[in-house]
Amino acid sequence: ADARAGKKATLEAAGNDARERARTLNNYGYVAMLQGRAEDARRYYEAAMKEHPSFYALAYNNLMATQGTGEKDKSRQ
Repeated sequence: ADARAGKKATLEAAGNDARERARTLNNYGYVAMLQGRAEDARRYYEAAMKEHPSFYALAYNNLMATQGTGEKDKSRQ
């Protein structure tokens, strides 16, 4: 619950700056990917791509990296 509140506060602090919100969402996605939470990472990357076009390439590349992670996770089951 505390982590969600912190994320919400960080996004709110970005205010109307779509570029900063996109950067924050991309960073959350990267952390989620490092933690092995591929689905969460994908959601953050997709949100970053929608938020600001300047983050499309970076978030898209990160999103593609999660596809490999998700496939590895599924193959272990």
